[in-house]
Amino acid sequence: MKTVDYLAEIKKAHGIESDYALAKLLGTSRAAVSRYRRKQETFSDATALKVAELLGIPSGRVLVDMQIQRAHTPQQRAAWREILERISSTAAVILIVLGSLTKPGEALANQSATGPAVDFYNGPEIYIMRIIGLILALASLVQASS
Repeated sequence: MKTVDYLAEIKKAHGIESDYALAKLLGTSRAAVSRYRRKQETFSDATALKVAELLGIPSGRVLVDMQIQRAHTPQQRAAWREILERISSTAAVILIVLGSLTKPGEALANQSATGPAVDFYNGPEIYIMRIIGLILALASLVQASS
């Protein structure tokens, strides 16, 4: 994502109308926002961290996006994109692993009691196999990244 895209996302997410209000939220000047819009400047690392916080996204994503914009050659951009892909794929695996640590049957416990629920996927054997599969997937990703 480019600097101007992040600006638009922040304005949308926070219901901001003016660049002045956007500058205040970012803790920067109106002139800096104007330079971002004219593509004369990218976010500093400190501003990139603030942007990530405001949008609730990983800070590494914004930092790497700024490096991609600052890169002077196609090779530099390609290297930064590769780093971003690795960060994204690793984060995806971590989220999958964390999400799978909740037993499927726990969701059924919160449902209304309309009769006995049959949960074929809540046996301990299935749960353990899911965990082992996810650990193996994570291990292969880490090995591929090395």
